[in-house]
Amino acid sequence: MMKFWKYRTAKYFYMVAGAILLLMVISILTDALQSRQVKKSFTTYMNNLRDMVFMSTYDSLKKGNMRVFKNHLEEIGTFNDVEEFSLIDTKGFVRYSSDPLLVKQADPRVIDLTAQQELSANGFSTYYFPVETTSYCSRCHFDWEIGSINSYYRLTLSRQALDAVQKSTLYYHAFTVIGCAVLIAFIYLLFMIYERKKNEEQMLLSASVRNFMDATAEPFLIIDANGTCIFCNQAGLNQLGHDTTSTLLGRDFYKTIQHSDEDGSPFPEEKRLGRSALQQGVSEVVNEALLWRADGGSFVAECRVHPIIKNGIVSGATINFFDVTEKKKEELRTMHISHLASLGELAAGVAHEINNPINGVINYAQIFKNRFKPEEEGSQMLDRIIKEGNRIAKIVFSLLHYAHQGEEKMGAVNFSQVISETMNLFQTQLNRDGIHLELDVDEKVPVVIGRFQDLEQMLMNLISNARYALNKKFPETGDPGKLLCIGLENFEHDEWPHIRLTVLDKGTGIEKEMLNKVFNPFLTTKPAGDGTGLGLHVCFSIIKQHDGKIDIDSEPGNFTRVTVDFPIADRGSKQ
Repeated sequence: MMKFWKYRTAKYFYMVAGAILLLMVISILTDALQSRQVKKSFTTYMNNLRDMVFMSTYDSLKKGNMRVFKNHLEEIGTFNDVEEFSLIDTKGFVRYSSDPLLVKQADPRVIDLTAQQELSANGFSTYYFPVETTSYCSRCHFDWEIGSINSYYRLTLSRQALDAVQKSTLYYHAFTVIGCAVLIAFIYLLFMIYERKKNEEQMLLSASVRNFMDATAEPFLIIDANGTCIFCNQAGLNQLGHDTTSTLLGRDFYKTIQHSDEDGSPFPEEKRLGRSALQQGVSEVVNEALLWRADGGSFVAECRVHPIIKNGIVSGATINFFDVTEKKKEELRTMHISHLASLGELAAGVAHEINNPINGVINYAQIFKNRFKPEEEGSQMLDRIIKEGNRIAKIVFSLLHYAHQGEEKMGAVNFSQVISETMNLFQTQLNRDGIHLELDVDEKVPVVIGRFQDLEQMLMNLISNARYALNKKFPETGDPGKLLCIGLENFEHDEWPHIRLTVLDKGTGIEKEMLNKVFNPFLTTKPAGDGTGLGLHVCFSIIKQHDGKIDIDSEPGNFTRVTVDFPIADRGSKQ
């Protein structure tokens, strides 16, 4: 019943009920006005009758002609509306009356009465009228003073006609109110029957639509204008990890499904799904949206959002979502492999153009070195030429090794070797930038299971970020504070052996408001052209694929420390 007031037909009921109530009020007011006029006429009639009775008898009483007075009493007693007419002395006893049975009865109401009085009770109106002594009266009654009260008239008139008008008015008003109430209740019942029938039809249609949407393989849900989930089909429940609709429906979409970013920070309100649909009434397509399952896991979804518009007002939105997590990973990996393939082709060309000449340089230097004795200066110069040539060949080999990834499978990886290969590529750049490098690598750490090239790329990205921060804080070379520290050690987490990689730089650091967002793709603090915003995102993805964990601690203007933990291959694994 309470839901009736929310129906669209309720306004029509209000209009009909209002019209009936208005007619009822007009009818009651009209009848009340007519009844008032009738009662006024009856009242006027009674007052006139009273005055006529008093005046017709007063003259005979004034002159002391009691025989004529008694005749008037008897005549007045025959009037239809006169119940009785009596003359009462000052002691309260009836002296004369149109009803002989009332003679000599006492009426204490007249004692000390000095003015006209009217009493109404039991369907009658009784009038008391004091009779004053005149000069005629004093001729017979010498002890009466002129102007003094010597007796009282008592006239009782019937109020049946007047009371009948009042009762009929009340009955009519009550009948009118009850009739209107019954009519309104009947109309309300008709509206309720209509709404119930319409709801049954809508429920049948809704059930059919619900069955159709549940049978649809596409995950699908509906939110209202406040962002509350009001429907989700079975495919959507399965995708979001909810067993029943009771754990999802009635809950805020933005607190249940899109509450935070991948790094745990609150999801930005301006990037919420359906914001354009709910606020502007326009459809939107979101290629990548992070959604959360009931078990706390997340997935990347491609979403299509369409507004629901009723009577020109946006009342909600429909959201179709598809899990594209694996698709995005494959696209990222394909792009990475494509980049590596291009780098491999470049590296192959470099190796072809550099390896042959450098080998010639090394061989010729060795031939010349054989002509000198070890202690001679020429021999020492040629040793340096051979050493630098071998270093160039080693760098080219590391570059080829990094680029040759292809479809590498997971295997045992010695992380100290990852650090060594990476430093072969970066050592020259660090020396040129004047960056002091401190290595604290435990070469006896156990192996981990992973892809060598992925782990090498992860470390290269971390070193590249550290190098940028140091060069930004210390533009000039040779500053002793321009320090990069790389450490590798054993570490135990949850009673399981791990290895811990630490990359510490004394550079510019990271602002606190950015610290929770650094893993977001395409987010960078570097100027345009200096960064893509994918470095740490790629690191995060690689570490996650290797069941690792990354943590960043930073103090703006002082340092940034990146800590990465990886589980070892097994408890008994050694290098």
